[in-house]
Amino acid sequence: MKESSHAHPAWARKPVPSRGPKPSLSIDKIAQIAIHIADAEGLTALTMQRLARELGLTTMAIYRYFSGKADVIALMIDSVVEGPVQFGRPSSAWNVRLKEWARRCLAIYLDHPWFLEATTSRQSLMGPNELSWMEAALAMLAESGLKPK
Repeated sequence: MKESSHAHPAWARKPVPSRGPKPSLSIDKIAQIAIHIADAEGLTALTMQRLARELGLTTMAIYRYFSGKADVIALMIDSVVEGPVQFGRPSSAWNVRLKEWARRCLAIYLDHPWFLEATTSRQSLMGPNELSWMEAALAMLAESGLKPK
């Protein structure tokens, strides 16, 4: 179940094996616990050792699910930006929908103070949910008729 540090864990999800021992936790559950730690105490409080302790695992056991902290953070980012998303009624003007997009981005930053630090310091690809947000914003801007300089 260990994911490559080169691929975003949300893109590389594997089905639960039909044979052999079943993983005791899902990577989504682990990400939720990591989000809880970071929301309460900041991103620096999140360590693989702390995460394992919160999950009742040994530190080495957490590495069966993630290659390292960067992969955990990548999944945390993608988990807090739910997708696929709608930003108002499709028939609304592009600028109305883009304002809703911005309001919802602000809500993420306020609800998860670690989010900005995590997204600006990462070295991985965007996950599917985060990418859907970016594509939505770009589609709204394309409707605007604004020209690039």
